[in-house]
Amino acid sequence: MFRKLRKEAGADAVADLHDVLRTKVLRSFFRWSGTPVYRIDKGRREKRELVKGTLFRPLKHSVERYLEVFRQAGLRTLPAGPEPHIHVPEAWKNDLPVPVPEGLKVGIAPCARHILKTWPHDRMIRLMRMIRVHRKKVTFYLFGGTEDREVLERIAENVGGNVYLTLPMSLRKQLALMQQMHWVISMDSANMHLAALLGVPVISIWGATHPYAGFAPWGADEKWQIQIPKEELPCRPCTVYGKGRCHRGDMACLNRITPERIMAAMV
Repeated sequence: MFRKLRKEAGADAVADLHDVLRTKVLRSFFRWSGTPVYRIDKGRREKRELVKGTLFRPLKHSVERYLEVFRQAGLRTLPAGPEPHIHVPEAWKNDLPVPVPEGLKVGIAPCARHILKTWPHDRMIRLMRMIRVHRKKVTFYLFGGTEDREVLERIAENVGGNVYLTLPMSLRKQLALMQQMHWVISMDSANMHLAALLGVPVISIWGATHPYAGFAPWGADEKWQIQIPKEELPCRPCTVYGKGRCHRGDMACLNRITPERIMAAMV
């Protein structure tokens, strides 16, 4: 790979944005060949301390960690601002395979890769029913990956009414559809980040992970980060990325979050 990249790219510099074993090996070849190398500082020690409970404060956001690498390489980076960071071309909005009627449009992303980041689906179903009671003219759109189809179909069946799956749909069309949402309700997952970068108000639900680890939705309002406070549940966070198991055995960090609390955040 090193030979291929050196031959085809002719890089003036290398930015390692991953800092894992395979990229360490790769960047070493570039460094030995005389190419300047810049690497990300993931703050692994601070994150371990956050999980252990010996440190509890907001760590540097991952976006800032990426930007720092490019700054070290002498590249100009744009300042963070409230405007959307993903701009959807008009052409992407054509021929969406699902209707986009008038009224409140709410995107729901109920799945995450790890169980420690997944709010119980029955709670999400209750929340969607509550929203429909309070806002009669509402359309729901379920976002997720192809591996989530069974869960999304079950949620749609239990809620009924105007509930649409975004599968199968290209990423471009999903972004075009998501940008038209009034709200997106998501786990700590990729859809949370996409909504924030599109400038869509996103309510994120946090379980065993914590926004302090540097993975909060970029630019989103903190009041929309729904979580059980550490004062009430000192074991949070118990994981950085969501891997592992609940040491309490009751998943209190997720089970104590009620649909009513999410509704209150949507005022």
